[in-house]
Amino acid sequence: MPQFAYGLLLGLAAFACILGCGREEPKQIERDRGDENASLARWTLELASPDLSRAVAAAETLGQMGPAAIPALVGALQDSRQEVRDAAASNLGGMREAATTAVPALVLALGPPGSETLTEAAKALVKIGSGGVPALAAALDDGREAVRRRAAWALGKIRPAAVDAVKPLARRLRDPVAAVRERAAFSLQELGLPASSVVPELVEGLTDEVPDVRASVAAALIQVGPEASEAVGRLTEVLATDSAARVRELAAKALGRIGSAAQSAIPTLTAASEGDPAEEVRRAAVGALRDVRSR
Repeated sequence: MPQFAYGLLLGLAAFACILGCGREEPKQIERDRGDENASLARWTLELASPDLSRAVAAAETLGQMGPAAIPALVGALQDSRQEVRDAAASNLGGMREAATTAVPALVLALGPPGSETLTEAAKALVKIGSGGVPALAAALDDGREAVRRRAAWALGKIRPAAVDAVKPLARRLRDPVAAVRERAAFSLQELGLPASSVVPELVEGLTDEVPDVRASVAAALIQVGPEASEAVGRLTEVLATDSAARVRELAAKALGRIGSAAQSAIPTLTAASEGDPAEEVRRAAVGALRDVRSR
């Protein structure tokens, strides 16, 4: 066959394919969409299956379908079975920012009360990120202890996007439940320098009756560093008088991080470096003295 004739046939065949494919494409898209909708409906029904393994598998499958499956997974957060609720929350978290519309439902699912474990809802909110910060900050005022504690935990993990939650977290340092106070202080520690805006609240927290709370507050002041200069007086007192070695150690380290603004603490640091009964406190005081004198 002559070369030009061969080329002509190829061109005609390609043109015919383009015309044919163009006519079929809308129908194919319509069929695909119909299949997707049917699949979504099918797996949504499977969420209610009395067979636990099928219901959990349905949540996993819906999680792969993306935002279209969010309403179904949000509904599953109310399932009577913990395994199904966990699977729904986990798969919402897997969508990350795309699942921001599910944040209110996930906040409501931060329970159950009386459990010390973190819920999949809390972990999902961390994965969703900054979109969940306002709702989590509001949840710090929830009447349920478990919700407040888990909201505080999640905000610490969303750093630095959770900077706007610093003041709500600081208010929880006065929570009636020690576990919430400790968690709030720890999250302020994780947020770091932005906690400089709540140094007065942290200073007050150094007088908490629970050693673990005082330790978390002192650790938060370490992260604030030189911006925590107004805490020098209280930290010095804590170093000299606190009954818990861990708290005294962290107070010494906080004074060291504050640096030259903690000059007034040098006598107390010196005494601690020489005579504190706990070796870890003596070591921390020696390091703090070096930092206070050199900065």
